[in-house]
Amino acid sequence: MIKRKIKSTSDDYWDKLPEGVRNSIEVGLAQLDAGKGIPYETVLKRVKKKYPFLNFESAV
Repeated sequence: MIKRKIKSTSDDYWDKLPEGVRNSIEVGLAQLDAGKGIPYETVLKRVKKKYPFLNFESAV
């Protein structure tokens, strides 16, 4: 799935990734397709709560 998308812009990029990285990308995309993703705002809220000493405002 992702290989087709990447191949459309660069034949070498996907093939140069280690197999484990390619597999992880495929698993992640399958999870997103299955509705198992976590919205960015939710993740940011959790990280800010866990790491209040980090300055996220300047990271954008």
